[in-house]
Amino acid sequence: SLPCTFKGLPEDYPELMQIPPNIFVPYNAQATVHLYEGFWGLLLPVTVHGRVSDIWRAYLTQKLLWDVGQSISFAPAHVIHDRVAHDYLKDFQSESDLYLKSTALVNFLSSWSSDAPTLVERLEQLWAALYSRGFVEEADLKLAQAWIRDLLSMGYKFPDLRVGEENESMPTKRSEL
Repeated sequence: SLPCTFKGLPEDYPELMQIPPNIFVPYNAQATVHLYEGFWGLLLPVTVHGRVSDIWRAYLTQKLLWDVGQSISFAPAHVIHDRVAHDYLKDFQSESDLYLKSTALVNFLSSWSSDAPTLVERLEQLWAALYSRGFVEEADLKLAQAWIRDLLSMGYKFPDLRVGEENESMPTKRSEL
């Protein structure tokens, strides 16, 4: 049996919470839904610890989602996760970059800008900037470049930039999803 269970939620359960642009929020890779328009942002860095990679991916993705008129929303959990035993000290040590470098990463992302005319170019530029500042290693930059090539080769349509436009109205009720 799996260490988690799934159960339905009532239709009148609380509404979604949309995070406005320029507010960074961490989210991990567990029990998340990504729309087609944000598929490009699914790549997890591999040169940082796995307990760090999904959070940093979330920050990077959010920075560029705003450029295409999208944002992050949170909904009530659909999964109940029964945790297995952990060595909390080891977890803490594995997450050291989250405690020691996340403020610098978010500050960098807050000030980073690009005049590149496409999301593809901005995505590569941002990965290169993260590498040049020591947040990730060269292998992540090369992986991101390969990810972009793979997405393009399979016909993925990257969203157009919409900088300066208002974000589209996001669904606020579960029934609108």
